[in-house]
Order: sequence, then structure tokens, then C-alpha cells
Amino acid sequence: MTVPHPLPNDLVELIAERFRALGEPTRIKLLDRLREGEATGQELTELLGTTQQNVSKHLGVLQRAGIVARRKHG
Repeated sequence: MTVPHPLPNDLVELIAERFRALGEPTRIKLLDRLREGEATGQELTELLGTTQQNVSKHLGVLQRAGIVARRKHG
């Protein structure tokens, strides 16, 4: 795929949004764990030693940036 130069404004905004989403160490830790596969909120909470609310907040940022997807089970 060839990308035109200069980059279109909408693409620049998308790239910037994704970098902002990745600019938090907790989110990098979440993504590092999720490289192995799906995980529950509880598993991620235990892994990071933080609260469910904190994990949910960070996952929400990653989801809105199009980096992860959520699914409900059970």
C-alpha cells in the first residue's frame, strides 16, 4: 500500500491518537500481556496489581484508539 505524501490530515490524527494511547506505561503492560492472547479483567487486574476500575479505564482508552477489542463472556 502506498501512502500519499504529505500524509492526509485524518491519517495524521489517527497516528497521533494511537501514540497518545500508547504513552502510558500501564497500557504498554496491558498490551504486552495481551500479546499472549485474551485475558479477563480480573487476570489483568492481578497481573498489574491495580484496581479493576484502573484496568477498565486503560482498556477503554486502548479500545477507543482501535488497538484492542472487548468482548463480554458470561
